[in-house]
Amino acid sequence: AWSAASKGYAANIAPLMMEAYTGEFCDRLDVGAEHTAIELAAGSGALTAVLASRAKSVLATDFSPSMVEILKERMKDAEHVRVELMDGQKLTVESDTFDRGACCFGLMLFPNRAQGFSELCRVVKPGGIAMVSGWGGPERFEAFALFLSALQRAVPDMPPPACLLY
Repeated sequence: AWSAASKGYAANIAPLMMEAYTGEFCDRLDVGAEHTAIELAAGSGALTAVLASRAKSVLATDFSPSMVEILKERMKDAEHVRVELMDGQKLTVESDTFDRGACCFGLMLFPNRAQGFSELCRVVKPGGIAMVSGWGGPERFEAFALFLSALQRAVPDMPPPACLLY
């Protein structure tokens, strides 16, 4: 579903629903030029771009091949940013690797959120900081309900996100 929706998401959804939060997210994450960072569910790179402007190096991951291609194109001139196709629930990264870990509005959609949290914490060094943001459920956040409704209409066979199963 994310691969099918990746271009529309990058052009229409991310600028409206994500970019406004990325600066404050990075402020709260306390990411600076001395830090290495990993991002899970990077999507089209709203947070990645801000992390790249602040961190020494960034590994941006997403499980959608189309999103990864969009993100690679967006980050092509940022030599200190690596973009990898990777499942945030099964990171192929050694433990205790990064100073900062981030997932902005992505982990809430993982089929197994607990595993995503666990993986994020596993790859952040002791004493490092990991931060996750998410929206309230669709019953509390109308824009999220509209987003999910459109996504489910576009991909009828897609199972509901984990946030709706709890």
